Amino acid sequence: MAPKGYRITYGVLLAFMAGLVGLAVWFASHGMAHRGDGIAGLLGRDQGYEIMEGPWGDLMVWDLRLEVPEEFITREELSPRPTQWNFGKMSLDQARNVLAIQGCSPAQADSLLQNGPMPSPSGEFIIQPPESAVLRLKSEPRNDLYAFLAQQSGNRYYQEPVYLPPTQMEKLLRENKFSHPEELRLLLQKLVYPRNGYQYFSDPEIILRHLANDRERVDFLRGIFGVDAVRAGLRVQTSQDCEKPLAYWTHSMPGVTATDLKPLLESFYKLKDPGPLSILYVLPPMARLRLYTTPRPEEVKGAKPPDCHWTALNFFRREPDPRMSDNQYASDYIKNNFTQISQPSQPGDLLLLLNPQGQVLHSATYLAGNIYFTKNGLNVVQPWVLMREKDLLPLFSKHEPAHPAYFRKRDL
Repeated sequence: MAPKGYRITYGVLLAFMAGLVGLAVWFASHGMAHRGDGIAGLLGRDQGYEIMEGPWGDLMVWDLRLEVPEEFITREELSPRPTQWNFGKMSLDQARNVLAIQGCSPAQADSLLQNGPMPSPSGEFIIQPPESAVLRLKSEPRNDLYAFLAQQSGNRYYQEPVYLPPTQMEKLLRENKFSHPEELRLLLQKLVYPRNGYQYFSDPEIILRHLANDRERVDFLRGIFGVDAVRAGLRVQTSQDCEKPLAYWTHSMPGVTATDLKPLLESFYKLKDPGPLSILYVLPPMARLRLYTTPRPEEVKGAKPPDCHWTALNFFRREPDPRMSDNQYASDYIKNNFTQISQPSQPGDLLLLLNPQGQVLHSATYLAGNIYFTKNGLNVVQPWVLMREKDLLPLFSKHEPAHPAYFRKRDL
C-alpha cells in the first residue's frame, strides 16, 4: 500500500508506451552504477565534493542533509506517548492469529497483547504493546507485522516509515549531543528493519521516551525526518571548459540560451579563483525560481498543492499549467507526448518510479550525471530540491519496491 498523495494511477501507461515504441522498461536496482558514475570517480571527495565529468561539463556536487525546520515540530510530536497499534475491526483471537502469521511466537503474542484492547468507539481492536515486547521483535517479523499495521487506519509511522540507513543513524548520533548516545544506538539497532533492500524505522515514540529533554527530542526528530539532497555547480577553468556545457545545457533546455550562458561561462575562466557556477544559471525559469524553496501561497490557495508530477511536467513552462496536478490529465499528457527510452541522457528527460504493478509512485526531471530536479509529495513544507536517483528510490520503496523507467518528450 503506497502512501496517499504519492501514487498516481496511470492504468495502462506502460502497455501503451510499449506498444507505441516497442521498448522494454529498464529496471535498475539501487546498487546499479548510473551513467556518468564511472567517469566521475571520487575526485574531490577529500574536499567534500564529487566531480561528475560528462557532456554536461565538470559538475561539482556536494551532498546536503535538509532537516525539517524546528518550527514545524509540534508540541504533540515532542510529547512521549505510549506505542499504539490499530488492528482494525477484529477480535482478540483474530489479532492473536495475525501476530502468529507475521512470525510471532505464542509467548510473544501474549506479551504484545497484554495491554488491550483499548476502548474504541468504532469497534477497532487497539492495543498499547509494552516497550519490552516491541524491542524483543526480530527484524523479519517486525517488518511483516509493520506491513500489516500499515494497512490499518491510524498507524501513522507504519504507513509512513522513515528511511534510516546506517550512515544516517551514525551521523545523527555523531552530530547531536544526546545524554546517552550508546543507549540510543542500541535502541535504534533493535528497532530498524529491512524492506525492499533498504532500512526503515517506525517507532519514534519509543526513542522519545528515552531522551532526556525536548532539545534532544527536537534534534532527533529533525534528524530522522530530513532528506538527502545535493547542491551542484559547473567548474569552468579554461576556455575549453565552456564548450561542452554550452552545447549540453542549451540544446534541449527551453529558457536557457547560448546568448545568455556563453558570456557568463567565459567570464568565469578569466577569474583567478571563481569557484563553480551555480547550476541555477542553467535551469529553465520555473526550476530556477523554485529550487530550495517551498510553494508560494498563491500556488496552494484554493487548489491542490504542487507535487512531483506537477513539477516534472511543468519543468520547461514559464507559466506552470495547473492541469498537471490532475492525475488523469497528467497520465494522458505523458501517453500522448512522451516516448520511453533506455536511460536519460539530456536535461528534461523524465524519471518515473514504478511499483511492481506498473503504477507511478513518483516522477522527477533529469539534469545530469545522476542528479534530478524533484519535489517529493504534496506537503507544502517539502521544498523543490536536487537529488540523486539512489536517494529517491528508498523514499518510494517503503511498501513495495520501486523501479525506474525513463521517458523523453517527443517533438510534435
